[in-house]
Amino acid sequence: MDQSLKSFVSRYVIPFYFDYENNGFDTIRSFFVENPEYDKYLRLPGDGRWIESGFWENYKSGKGGKDVKKAEMDIYSYLPAIFKNSNNPDLENASNLGTSLVYNSNGKITDVSYTKSGKEDVTADLNFEIRDMGILLFKNGVGFFWYEIGFRSKISTSLYVDFLHDFKELARTGSKKFSRKIGRDEETQKPILEPFITGIWVSRILFSKRLGISFWADREVPMGDKKTLVPDKALLFQYAFVDSLSGEERKNFIFQITNGYDAKYNAPKDLEDNLYMPFGNSCFYTSNSGMSCVVTNDASNETFFTGQFKEKFIRDYFFIYLLLVYQSFSCAHYSRLLTLLPAKEQAFREDTRNVERVEVLCSSINLFLVKSIFDSVSNVDHQNGVYRYGKARLGINEDISSITAGLEGFGAIERARKNLEEKLVKEKEEAEKEVKDAKLNRAVTVFGFMVVISAILDGLNLVEWFRANTLDYIHLIVMAGIILITLYLIVEILLQRNKKVNKKRKEK
Repeated sequence: MDQSLKSFVSRYVIPFYFDYENNGFDTIRSFFVENPEYDKYLRLPGDGRWIESGFWENYKSGKGGKDVKKAEMDIYSYLPAIFKNSNNPDLENASNLGTSLVYNSNGKITDVSYTKSGKEDVTADLNFEIRDMGILLFKNGVGFFWYEIGFRSKISTSLYVDFLHDFKELARTGSKKFSRKIGRDEETQKPILEPFITGIWVSRILFSKRLGISFWADREVPMGDKKTLVPDKALLFQYAFVDSLSGEERKNFIFQITNGYDAKYNAPKDLEDNLYMPFGNSCFYTSNSGMSCVVTNDASNETFFTGQFKEKFIRDYFFIYLLLVYQSFSCAHYSRLLTLLPAKEQAFREDTRNVERVEVLCSSINLFLVKSIFDSVSNVDHQNGVYRYGKARLGINEDISSITAGLEGFGAIERARKNLEEKLVKEKEEAEKEVKDAKLNRAVTVFGFMVVISAILDGLNLVEWFRANTLDYIHLIVMAGIILITLYLIVEILLQRNKKVNKKRKEK
C-alpha cells in the first residue's frame, strides 16, 4: 500500500580512515576548527562554520536556528564525553576517543532536486535540502562524515524507496537524476541546472586528498581535467512513521530503506527473525548497509512518534548507530593494518622497525578493546536492546575475535623472536666464556710446564749435589718423591688438555 510518510528522519553516513601515526587526528581536527575556505561549487552558506560540538546537542540555538529545547538523552552520560576534547594542549593523553564537529549555519546547507527518470526538461519529482552535516574523528584513525536531508513536500513510501535507492549511490557521474539550480536563462527564464554528484561534493567538503583521507569503498571519477577518488556509497540511517502497513508490506519497506534497494527486491522469508521489535507497532532492522526504524500509526501515538520519538531517534539512536559503526569499522581498520605488515618472518628478524610497528599496532588494538567496547549504553532497556541487536547483526564480536587472533599470532612471532634473541645472546656469552677459559687454560698450561721445568732443573741440581756428597736412604726417598710429583704434573696437564679437545669435538 503506497501512502505518505507522516514523519521521517533521513541521515547518511560515510566512513573513512586516515593516517593516525603522524599526528593525523590533530591535523584534521585543527584544519576544520580553523574553518577552511570552500570553493563556490559546494554552494555552502556564507555564515556557515565548523564548530566542535556534539551532534546530539542544540548547537544551532542562538545562531538564527530554532531554539528547540531537546529532551534529555537516555544514553549513559559518560559516553558523550568520549567525544569531548580537553582543549588542553598540555594534556596529550586525554581520555576522549575522538571529537565531534558539526557545521553550524543559519538554516539549510544546499538545495537539490531529484528527477526519478533522469531526463532533462522533466519536472523534478522531489525538491530537498541538505540541512545538517557533521564529522566524527577518532584518534585510532577512523572517521565518519554524516549529513541529513529534508524534503520540501510530502513524500510517498514508494517514492521514498526509489529516492534512497538512487541517493545512496554517490559516484554516478553520468546520472542526471540529481541537480542544483545555478541560475536562470535570461531569455527563457528557465532555471539553469548542473548535475549534483554527492560523492564529489563530500570529497571536496572533506578535502580528502589534501588531508590524506581515504574512503572504504571508493571510485575514481572525472573532476574537471583530472580524476579524483570519491566515496561510492553511503550508509543509511532512516526513520519512517506511516499510517498503516501490513506485516508483509512493513517487512519489504524496512528491508528496502535499510539497504537502499528499490521495489525489485523483496524481503527474504526469514527477515522477521532478523528484526528487533521492542513493541508491536515498531521494528528495527540493521544490516551492513544501514539501520532503519519503521513505526505504524495506531491513532493514539501520532504526537509521540512525530515529535518526541523522532528527536530520540536523531539523538539517542543515531549515537548508538555511530558507536556500532565505529566499532565495526575500527575492526576493519585494524585488520587492514595487520595485512600491511610483512608476510615473511625473516623481515621481523632483520628489521627492528617491523617489530616496533607490531608493538605499536598491538598497543592500539588493546587500547581500542579496553576503551571502546561497551556491554550496555543506556538507562532504557529497548535502547540497550537496539545496541546489542546491532552488535550481533554487524558481527562485531566475531570481528573482535578475528583481530585478537591476529594479535595472538603476532604475539607468537614476537615470543619466537625473543627466544631466538635470548638463544643468540646465550650462545655469544658461552662463546666468550670459552675464549676466556681457553686463554686461562693456556696460561695455566704454560705455568704448569714452567713449574715442571723448574722442578726438573731443581732435580738436576739435586742430582749434582748428590753426586758431590755422600747419599743415604733419606736422600734417595726425597729424590724419588720429586720425580713422581713431576711425572704426575706432566700426566695431569696432558689429560686435562685431551679432555677439552674431546669436548669440542663432541659439540661440533
